[in-house]
Amino acid sequence: MIGGRVENNINITRYKEQGDSEFNNLSRNQYFILPSFSVKKSLNSKSNIRFAASKTITRPILIEYMPITYINPDNENIIGNKDLKNSENYNLDLKYEIFPSNKELFAVNLFAKKIDNAIERGYTASGNSNGVAITFFNAENAVLAGAEVEGIMNLSRISESLNKWSLGANATFMYSKVDRSAEQLEQEKPVNFSESLKDRKLQGAAPWAVNADLKYEYKNGQNLQCLRVKNIYSRNFGLGSHLRKTISPTGFCVQHPDYQKLESEIWSTEFTQQHLQTRTRRRRIHSFGCKNRYSYRF
Repeated sequence: MIGGRVENNINITRYKEQGDSEFNNLSRNQYFILPSFSVKKSLNSKSNIRFAASKTITRPILIEYMPITYINPDNENIIGNKDLKNSENYNLDLKYEIFPSNKELFAVNLFAKKIDNAIERGYTASGNSNGVAITFFNAENAVLAGAEVEGIMNLSRISESLNKWSLGANATFMYSKVDRSAEQLEQEKPVNFSESLKDRKLQGAAPWAVNADLKYEYKNGQNLQCLRVKNIYSRNFGLGSHLRKTISPTGFCVQHPDYQKLESEIWSTEFTQQHLQTRTRRRRIHSFGCKNRYSYRF
């Protein structure tokens, strides 16, 4: 299948800096041509191979490009960069999938991505009490490549009494590298350091991520009900500069009970609770949260 989309992005942002009597305007009028291509080949009745290529864009969010100062709950100052550009993403995916039964799946996905003007967080000198503020930059480009393995197994393979239970798992391993802009190299370089900085990974691109879930599913008349417990663990990459100490890679674990009921084709109810654990090199932090969500589809 060959497709494409032409976007005309008109964005007008009005803001006031402290002490301003009049609003300032940030205006953008941009056109994007976003082609896509995908093909699917059925190898037999239970397995397929898929290939997809596409171009997408990632727009900066308000806090990243509006040039006013925010103070976050950690008492950090954040200043947006009004010159921030959209990221342009070129994506490739090759996937093999096999369905041992109508409730089971095994899939391997190879993927690659090139990102022009990737958006990353950085630091800049500031007149606030900390002497430094968080801001955002466009990198020259970034490349990512990796593999994803996914499986869903129905537990009736163990015992027929468990035919309403299924176990799922997913693992992703990813390589990333970013080509930093001149602004980024300047703010990341230590004072009195004259050599070239080492290559580094793209911020926020976890080199690996693993998640698993146990699901119980049954039908009550015409209604489908599902209870799922998820467990996700990942590791992300952070950054420091000569203005701020390096943020070490951190992992997080999410325990995620989930209940969903499909009342009909247009009505569903969902209850979710989330328990987040974060670990750093120096200390272990536990944060507990509960998120209840009820969703209705019309």
